[in-house]
Amino acid sequence: ASMLCIIMEANVEKVKCADCIECVGEGTLGFPLGIDDIPVVEEEDLLSDDHLAKKLKEIGLSEVAQKFKEHNISGAVLDMITEEQLTTMGIDKIGDRLEVLKFIRGISEEHKRKVFNDPVHGHTEIHPLCVKIIDTPQFQRLRYLKQLGACYFVYPGAGHNRFEHCIGVCHLAGQLARTLKKRQPELDITNKDVLCVEIAGLCHDLGHGPFSHLFDGKFIPTVRPELKWKHEDASVKMFDYLIEENELRKEFERFGLTEQDITFVKEQIAGPVKKNKNEWPYQGREEKKGFLYEEPVAYKPKKII
Repeated sequence: ASMLCIIMEANVEKVKCADCIECVGEGTLGFPLGIDDIPVVEEEDLLSDDHLAKKLKEIGLSEVAQKFKEHNISGAVLDMITEEQLTTMGIDKIGDRLEVLKFIRGISEEHKRKVFNDPVHGHTEIHPLCVKIIDTPQFQRLRYLKQLGACYFVYPGAGHNRFEHCIGVCHLAGQLARTLKKRQPELDITNKDVLCVEIAGLCHDLGHGPFSHLFDGKFIPTVRPELKWKHEDASVKMFDYLIEENELRKEFERFGLTEQDITFVKEQIAGPVKKNKNEWPYQGREEKKGFLYEEPVAYKPKKII
């Protein structure tokens, strides 16, 4: 265990920026869908109503928060508000209107998705909370872990790493969840569910050691055969450490995520558990949303004789 800690710690680089670009326009999708089936990124999940009201109260605009509530102004339409509309809502003082517009510009920029130029999926839009996670040293260490382990020494072209892999999984996980949300509204998938699935996809490989699966498949069994170590368990621990070390709990709260949601993310990262017939084994989501824990099964065409 001490060897693992030393190796893990040695791979943590103090890098504080993500490979992202500011971009306008729509990102490309990672799988084939008809134009009518393209899942739209719903911006309402970027700023909860409670957080919006809290932020307005913090800058002394409690009355404005009440006006927004009366007129059903949510984070999804915040950047569409004009000074004329503020006047119509009864915000008469010019100073208050200017303060609100300044607040809107700042909060909209803060909650805007960032676009990553992915080598496989093209321009992918990443949730700002996911960007906060990406910008931590614990996630940045994935830049130095080869996705295919030692294959790089045989196939020099196999040089991609866990960093871009995890960003791609985050993107595809979000696309899958949003598509289910759109096509099957009866499943009652919420924006919080989608965000949690994205975070789980992003962080599922945080616990990998050097050379990825070679580390847990060969190295650990050789040097510590008695240790029942899985990179999924290490990923959950690293996720907890990442949140605490970088004080991200308040960032999760800003986007409406609770301790139960964090538990849900960790349960997805940890993978399937044995189900008891009489008791639902998960704490993050109730049984009716059990499908969120399941892995998609790849389609295998029948063999042609």
